[in-house]
Amino acid sequence: MTRGGKRSGAGRPPKLDYIQRLWVGTFCEVEWRKAIKEKLEYTIRNDPSMEGYRALIAEQAKILESKRSEYLGSEAFSTHQYDVETELRDATNWNMDGERNAPRLREYRTTKPQGLQPEIICRAREQIKQRYGILNISDPTIRKCWDEFRKFEKSLDSET
Repeated sequence: MTRGGKRSGAGRPPKLDYIQRLWVGTFCEVEWRKAIKEKLEYTIRNDPSMEGYRALIAEQAKILESKRSEYLGSEAFSTHQYDVETELRDATNWNMDGERNAPRLREYRTTKPQGLQPEIICRAREQIKQRYGILNISDPTIRKCWDEFRKFEKSLDSET
């Protein structure tokens, strides 16, 4: 990235070198992905169609460890297993056409967290102050670092 001036080395020196810019971009991307993961986990935890399944699992978790081996061989466990399978089938619209071990996958989608970039950039600025002692880094510079990291990551993905 040029910094002005015609001759080599002219212009303002960059505040962050390449490794530091990648570190800033990595920090921002990790924070972004944590937010997406939290939002997805919230969506999964609050899925109303899985409420019955969660209740059955919680009920089974209450059984003391000392009594679990006895419980696993009992008729109550067989009934519980059937109830869990029924709840899963109902919640996921799973068709049991003779395939007992068919995969039970459920796809959850989430949207990008809205309005989080300024907060992440603010946290990144604090980390830059602590880690590198650089006091005044602008928002556009941090965004460029973030974009640069994403381009770097994409180039790594295209190589494999």
